[in-house]
Amino acid sequence: MIKGRHDEALHTLARLHARGNVNDPVVVGEFTAIKAQLEEAGALDDSWAAIYKDTVNVRKVFFGIILQFSVQMTGVSAIQYYAG
Repeated sequence: MIKGRHDEALHTLARLHARGNVNDPVVVGEFTAIKAQLEEAGALDDSWAAIYKDTVNVRKVFFGIILQFSVQMTGVSAIQYYAG
């Protein structure tokens, strides 16, 4: 469905769930749900620049970097690796 092959996706769902019946309510419901989810995902801004547009996201990234740096500098990962 991502590549625009909606008919093929509908027939595949019908073969999986309803022995080829494309009018089955389960098939139609799942097809509609997948289509809605793809439309919603297409509307989202998923670029890397979106991380830096919001100050909350910048702060989260910064905390992640600081946390990883502190783990490496204290040697905790080496202790965990050889402890077990």
